[in-house]
Amino acid sequence: MNWTGREITGGAGDALMWFDLLREGGELRPFHPRLRLRPAEFAVAERPADYARLYAVDAEWTHVGSPFGLDPFRHAGHALANGGREERAMRDAVLQWREWHRNLVTVTSLRLMIHHEVWHSFWYEEMDELVPVFDHPRRGHYGLTAAFSDAPRLGLFGPYVLSILLLAEYFSGRFEVLTSEPGFRRWHAEMTGGIPAPG
Repeated sequence: MNWTGREITGGAGDALMWFDLLREGGELRPFHPRLRLRPAEFAVAERPADYARLYAVDAEWTHVGSPFGLDPFRHAGHALANGGREERAMRDAVLQWREWHRNLVTVTSLRLMIHHEVWHSFWYEEMDELVPVFDHPRRGHYGLTAAFSDAPRLGLFGPYVLSILLLAEYFSGRFEVLTSEPGFRRWHAEMTGGIPAPG
């Protein structure tokens, strides 16, 4: 899914703004999202992202047999069709990113909320692992993947995802870990014109 140059530049500026605010202990200003929150929960940002889930599907295909004595060209046609159906089914059975769509992601103090036909909540406490992706920052290729013990891996991608990641890690108590990663330090140095720290 493509993002405009303006969105890529806006995403980088947004992430730098959140990084500076969180690093300096600035005030997070809550806003009222479209969904009711828990009593101690508050929302701080809503940003666009490409959403996907990582999973495989059960593969099924129908094998069409040819009666004995049928024209050899029909045998060959059935074999070719059977091979194509099997190949498509096997492709579907591979673990891959699925359900792609662009959404607004609401970041709260307790979860990420995504609306696509219905609301989906991804609670920080249920995330076994939250992995940042820094791939071609100048083109806005950021991402995060979140692993869960009982659900397919979540993927969010796009120029505003770094803001979402910074906030999620802040609320999860892992902000310092994220911002000390070599990938983040390289990104910050590239965006601010600084020299990345070694490592």
